[in-house]
Amino acid sequence: SYTLPPSCSSQTTTATAPLGVTPHEWTFRPSLVYYMPMGDELTRDIALPFGKSGREKFEVDQGLGLGLALEKRINDRWGLEGGFLFGQTETTYELTTAGLTGKDSHNANYYALTVGPNFHLLKCSPDLYLGLFVGYGGIADPNYWVFDHHFRASFDGRFIWGAQLGLDVPFSPVSDWGFHGGLRYFALSQDTDAGEIDIDPLLVEAGLSYKF
Repeated sequence: SYTLPPSCSSQTTTATAPLGVTPHEWTFRPSLVYYMPMGDELTRDIALPFGKSGREKFEVDQGLGLGLALEKRINDRWGLEGGFLFGQTETTYELTTAGLTGKDSHNANYYALTVGPNFHLLKCSPDLYLGLFVGYGGIADPNYWVFDHHFRASFDGRFIWGAQLGLDVPFSPVSDWGFHGGLRYFALSQDTDAGEIDIDPLLVEAGLSYKF
């Protein structure tokens, strides 16, 4: 017999399974994602045509998106997870010159593909885990025009890395479905006409978990 992961407040349940194999080998986690850039805004003084000068500012704001993750459990402590994130985040360019301020904003698409190990802290339910990951991600290239001045943010995809904290809580002791909540942070910087900007987003996830 094999010991199934019980509720942390319940007695152990037994079932037949090969030794060393978890009763649920896979966990699927679809979620809504709230995207919060943790980096600073980018500002600089620039020279404009006809002897004018100005000060420009660029920033990436909050956004919403969807996340999908699939984890293969290796044993009761370790798993390997692949993830995909996609959504929109607001970006704003601002130029001030001769006492006037103009803005141009765009909803830019962001995306990330990640893979990495998860370490499960509890041998019971709910399932609390920590993970590290690497991947590829970025934001779609937006272009901005203010007072006939062009500003470009070259948001090419690039290597990313980060960490996450997740929690799966089953709807009942015998349910394969449950609530998923998580925090995910990854390091991301992008090039612009004003130099490199650190975006470094923190993502808050809320959704479902399905074990099978």
